Formats: sequence, C-alpha cells, structure tokens
Amino acid sequence: MTQNKNSDVLWPALEQLLGPRLNRTDAVRRHHGEELTHFAPLPPDAVAWPQTTEEVSAIVKLCRAHDMPVIPYGAGTALEGHFLAPYGGLCLDFSQMKRILAVRAQDLDCTVEAGVTREELNQHLRDQGVFFPIDPGANASLGGMAATRASSTTAVAEQAQMVAEIAQDQGGADFKWATRPEDRTRLWAARHQGYMSVRAAYPGKDFWITDVCVPISRLADCLGETFDDIADCGLIAPLVGHVGDGNFHLTLPYDKTNAAEIDRLEAFNSRLIRRALQRGGTATGEHGVGLGKKKYMREEHGAALDQMKVIKRALDPTNILNPGKIFDLQETET
Repeated sequence: MTQNKNSDVLWPALEQLLGPRLNRTDAVRRHHGEELTHFAPLPPDAVAWPQTTEEVSAIVKLCRAHDMPVIPYGAGTALEGHFLAPYGGLCLDFSQMKRILAVRAQDLDCTVEAGVTREELNQHLRDQGVFFPIDPGANASLGGMAATRASSTTAVAEQAQMVAEIAQDQGGADFKWATRPEDRTRLWAARHQGYMSVRAAYPGKDFWITDVCVPISRLADCLGETFDDIADCGLIAPLVGHVGDGNFHLTLPYDKTNAAEIDRLEAFNSRLIRRALQRGGTATGEHGVGLGKKKYMREEHGAALDQMKVIKRALDPTNILNPGKIFDLQETET
C-alpha cells in the first residue's frame, strides 16, 4: 500500500455503484473513526454501506485498483482501535448486511451475513430450540465477534465449579447460583451495563479499557498480582470477567489531558499484558489486537508472527485490508 490514493477517480466510481450509500461528510466519517476507549480519533476518507457480498467484492476490487485502504465496521463496539483509519481509506459499514441465510438447528450451526448482531440472531432462533450462547457483553456484530475471537461466560459453564473453588481458596465469598429466569436476566443486565455504570460513576472522565486471558490454573495468582499492582499505582480499575475461561477486563478512568497519568496507565497495561504472557496466557482475551496490542505480538507469538505476515501478503499483496492492525508489514517493529 502506498499513500498515492487516486480518490478523484475512485469516488465517482463508488458513487455510481452505491448511490447515496457512499458518504463523505465530516460527521459520518468522524462517527466511524472514534472508539469508546483511549485512542485518538482516526476517521476514514469515506464510508460505504454494502448490501450484498457481490457489492463488497466490487468495492474491494475498485479500492485495490486505486490503492485505497478498506476498513470493516460492524456495530462500533471495538475497543483496541480495530476500525480506526491510520492511513485513511474507505470504511465498509456492514449494518445493512443483516440476512440470516440458513439455520441448521440439528447441526447447531447457521450462516449469516457479517452485520447480524448476536441479539438479532437469538431473536431469529427463539422458536427453533437453539440459541447462540456467546455473549461478550456488548450487542456486537457476529462479523466483529469472529474478528476478535469474542468469548463469554455462557460458553464455559462447565468450568464454573472450578472457578468457584478457586475463589473460595482465595478467600472469596460463596457462589450464589441464579435459577429463576428473572434472576438470571437481572444478573445479565448488570453485566451488560458494566461499562455504562463505570462511566456514570466517574462523570467527565475518559476510559482506558483492556483485557487479558490466562489459563484457569493461573487466574487466581494473576488477579492477585494485578490487584496489588492497581493498589501500588493508586489506580481506579473496576474489573469484570469471563473468569470461566480465564478472561478478565479492566476499565480505568483517567484524564486524557494529564500526560503523567497516561504514562502511568500505559506502564500498567504493559505490566498486565506481560504478566498474562508469563503465565502462558494471551495479550487479549476477546477485545482483539487492533492497534492497541500489536506491539506485544512478537513477544506472544515469536517466529509464528512471520508466518502470519506471509499469509497476509499472500491474501492482501498491496496491504489495503485494514492496514496497520495486528502487525505492520513495512515498519520496523518496536
């Protein structure tokens, strides 16, 4: 990918293909270039709303011909800079690709378009005797969930007893199990509103959101050391987790105008990630790599990262597909 983008030719071609489903206004671009967390806005040059796979193919072919980066956008719930546009480019908003193409209940699988959200799929499945269990907290698109390998407490219920035993060994309170549907709904509502609850508790603050994942056997000591680190730094760090699979999330309120506070958070986040890696874990449980975690990929994957780059170059030789995420192909790693 180069910086020579022939947009004067590309935009008219896309307008002919999409009509009003191509938008270059500042407000729309800004909406598709801002996340809920600490990253500075990086808007695309334009936003397109494809409605079919054929349109996606045609759009990507045009962008390939004119060397224009393409950035996918699902429900806008990403937390690690996934849909930001560091090189500009065209944002593909998949919110108009919501068809559920096939449900094979006996095989426990289905085929959907990328813009379908988990709630929309479960609404469709409600009378078929099956449901989609993965619930990362946000009503994310299924395309986005696949991209970030989203997980969920409901996907690992069989490990709940192990977690209860770990908590008890570490001095935690007894687990209380919700058996009535209304109680379960109330508990899940609290989980889904976790982020907004933190925002309400700290009005006027910005928020740094991060996650890691470790093997279940290392979860207790990883959490213990993390809590000590939080206390030593004097940070505020509400924590929620899919602890049944070793995954936990931190939401840290801060002041983005305070450079010293930002440095403190960056140092804490680095220690958190390396703490997880030292325990055989991963830099991200389900938020994904994006821009925020890519500098840890060599440390986590070693030589395997080079093989990922080989695959990337084979599938995307001009590096127009969401460039700058997970790893850099041209820049020197730091």
